[in-house]
Amino acid sequence: MPSKKQPTTKATLKKSKGKVARNPEWQSVFLELFGMSMNVVLSAKGAGVDRTTIYRERQRNSNFAAAYEDARQEAIERLEAEAYKRAQNVSDTLLIFLLKSHKPDIYREQYEAKHAGSVEVIIKREDRKPNN
Repeated sequence: MPSKKQPTTKATLKKSKGKVARNPEWQSVFLELFGMSMNVVLSAKGAGVDRTTIYRERQRNSNFAAAYEDARQEAIERLEAEAYKRAQNVSDTLLIFLLKSHKPDIYREQYEAKHAGSVEVIIKREDRKPNN
């Protein structure tokens, strides 16, 4: 039977501020919350650690850094799915942004600047004094 997670309190957060939490499961809790929200501060609090612990652990632990990036990509994909759903049902502007991002060669603004005529370049040589 799975154990119930103890609620995070201010005292728990103070004890873990800047340190790796005593709860070895904090990483998986953080990654789950981060994958849903992409908010480091709230996800860290939910896992019972300070946000600085997250950044330190990313630098120190390449496995955690990779899992962090996976969770970040998952959160971005959730946002994209929601944006796509809303674009189809509600927002022409959002639909335009999605088309521009996914098919920029077709939907982005394209500008072409042409110059006709000649360009005159004047190079002025400054008088220089020799170093003494």
